[in-house]
Amino acid sequence: DYTNSLIEEMNLCKAGGPLARTYEVLCHKLLENAFSEDLALWKEQQKSNNELKGNYMKQIMEEKAQNYKNGKINYVTEKVVKDSTITLTINNEISRNLSAIEDSLEEFAVGYLFNENMVKSLEDIEKIEINENHINVEIDDKLLKTKETVLCSDSSGGWRSKIKEIKPISSDFQVGADELINRIEELKNNAQIWQATGGTHVAGIVYKNNFIVKEDVSRHVAVDKVIGYGI
Repeated sequence: DYTNSLIEEMNLCKAGGPLARTYEVLCHKLLENAFSEDLALWKEQQKSNNELKGNYMKQIMEEKAQNYKNGKINYVTEKVVKDSTITLTINNEISRNLSAIEDSLEEFAVGYLFNENMVKSLEDIEKIEINENHINVEIDDKLLKTKETVLCSDSSGGWRSKIKEIKPISSDFQVGADELINRIEELKNNAQIWQATGGTHVAGIVYKNNFIVKEDVSRHVAVDKVIGYGI
């Protein structure tokens, strides 16, 4: 369930470094989930550092809508995903705007840089700063590719969309068909926002007995988040 998913994420979370904020957010989510009735007015401790967000942003909102069925219009209230325009800036030189949920933005930044072949590991990232919906990252200049990494649609990556072939991987790792099917069900069961709205893509990563799920309105952003978490 949701509580166990948060506990699994905390057990895998790396302390310190550019992802230190992730651990703080997980602690807040777990405590809020466990003591929601007793701490109804509880909020995160305010921080003076601009990279830290003061309050936990809810990811679902309600909107008035019209439901047309059997020739009749019914006025209803629908739950929808609350997404925002996120700006990712690399070395104060190149930027990309995309639609995403304001959650796990540090993991997204790491996963995006890695999947766009701009870094090879977490050590290649010198700094990640988050100020509301702006992400500023610094990496070694020689690791940058070209500006085509940001000249792409919101529904796909940049450099990775140019890949024509994939080099063979030498590995004896195998996954059984039954486990794949079971993991798909587990993915859906842990997709809290998707269950409420049907409006997100869901990606998961499995490590030993841990199963971590990330959601977003953009498919590749969900994948970037979960890969960034794994890194």
